[in-house]
This record gives sequence, C-alpha cells and structure tokens, in this order.
Amino acid sequence: MKYRRECEECSRRQAERVFSLAVRDPEVRRRLPHDIEFLQKEVGQKAVEIVKASDPRYSPAEVSFWAILEAHRATGCDDPFRQEKAESNELALKYYPRLSEKAQQADDPILTACLLAASGNIIDLGIQESFDLETAIHHALEQGFRTSHYDRLKRELEKTDRNSGLLLYILDNAGEIVFDRILIEQIRIHYPSIRIIASVNSRPVLNDALMEDAQIVGLCDLVEVIENGHQDLGTVLSRCSREFHDIYFSADLIISKGQANYETLDERPENIFFILKAKCEIVAESLGAAMYDAVLLKKSS
Repeated sequence: MKYRRECEECSRRQAERVFSLAVRDPEVRRRLPHDIEFLQKEVGQKAVEIVKASDPRYSPAEVSFWAILEAHRATGCDDPFRQEKAESNELALKYYPRLSEKAQQADDPILTACLLAASGNIIDLGIQESFDLETAIHHALEQGFRTSHYDRLKRELEKTDRNSGLLLYILDNAGEIVFDRILIEQIRIHYPSIRIIASVNSRPVLNDALMEDAQIVGLCDLVEVIENGHQDLGTVLSRCSREFHDIYFSADLIISKGQANYETLDERPENIFFILKAKCEIVAESLGAAMYDAVLLKKSS
C-alpha cells in the first residue's frame, strides 16, 4: 500500500516519541544541547519534511522508518525501545503457559492459535504508547477475525505439509513473538512435515523483534530463526539480505505478522497470509475493517 498525506502527522509523532525515549538515558541527554524540547520539535518537523519529500510509491512503513531514523541520528541512540522490548517479552511470557494450553485444548487449535497471534499484535509501541493485552486477548477469542481466510490457510498448510514444504513466518514485535510461538508450536504439532523458518529484524527500530528477543522467548529452540538483513519497518525486499531472499522466494507459504509487514508486502504476488490488528485508519480502510479488528487475510489470488 502507498502512504498518504495523513502519514505525515503519524511519522512526526513516531519520531518525537522515539526521541523522548532515547533522552531518558542520562548519557544521551549529556550529549545533546540544553534545549531538549526544542530539539525534539525540530526532529518532528524534519520527520514531516522527510515524508513530504518521499517517493509516492513508498509504503507508510517506509516513510515512517526514514522519519524515525532522524530521531536516532539526532540522539545518537540506536535502540530507544530496549527497555520496552524487555518488558513486553517478560509480560507476554507470563501469559504463555495459560494460552499455550488453551490453544492445545481448543476444538480447532490452529484457529485459536491464529487468534492469539493476532491478539499479540496489540503490542505495537511505535503506533501507540500503551496497550491492554488482556482485553486484546479476550476480544480476539470472543469476536474472532473481522475478515477471515482461515479455510484457505488451512488448505495451504495441508498442501505444504503433504509436500514437506517450507513455511516462512515473518515476525513483528518483541512480546508479540510469544504469541507467534504458540501458533508455530501448533503448526509443528498438526503439520509435522512442514519446515518452518521465522525471521526477525537485523537492527533495532521501534519495538520490532531482534534475534535476542527470539532467543529470550524460546523461539530459537523451536525453529530456525534468521535475520532479514535490514533495519526497516516491515519487510522491504529491495533491502533484505540474500539469505532472506533465498528463503522468501523459495517458501511455499508465508505468514506475515503485523501492520508494517502488511504495508510493505500487501501488493506482493507470493502465497502470503497476513495476521494483524488494524491500528490506524488508513490500514483499517485497506483491510475493510474497523480500528483494532483482527484480520487473517490473503490479498493476492
């Protein structure tokens, strides 16, 4: 999908929030001029200018990424969300035993695990400053998916299993990946011939999951986890590594988590299923959903 004028304000807010988190560190503050508030507003204004000057073919995630990098550059801090990611992993792991058992005992464990994976997408600190995980879990399990191509996903899982094929699971945020672990576990149980590879970002941006997050929550003990070779929000194929390209283009089935991955991959022709919650009006409109609805969608034919 392509970014729109409304993305200017969102990118400004994101850049200013990244700045505010970075300057919590006393070492960062000491490196900066005394007028921190002025510098923060300057970063926000530059973010808007970056979006306005961007190629109109870019996705919202791509223009937001370049705006966010302005805050990294201004503060010299490369991982402002490190504390938030650690806290999200810790919080989500507390839910893991109960929710893993819930999926295992469900009438349809894969569907329940998909809904739990969608509920975990509420842990998106780039777009929102806080989240209610308990409510998100309850809402997903009670309301289900606003748009559901689950039957198609099941058919693709069965086909991939019969052919001993490859599933690429593109991860999104720290904390959220605990919920993805539950879905991956259920796929391994019910489709044991599928080879599963999960992917994370190579460098920090917002609260996107890195290899260390995958290790902390036990994903690396469950499946092979690779880095995508870049720092961008979402999956920008032109900037991904050769290793990621090899896996991506040889995958029989791709599950893409989260809003930024949807924004950057929704026009791709590969066999991609998107699982996410709509957290901005532009994305909700694209999905044919309301804000915070859960969606399991395959856009391409």
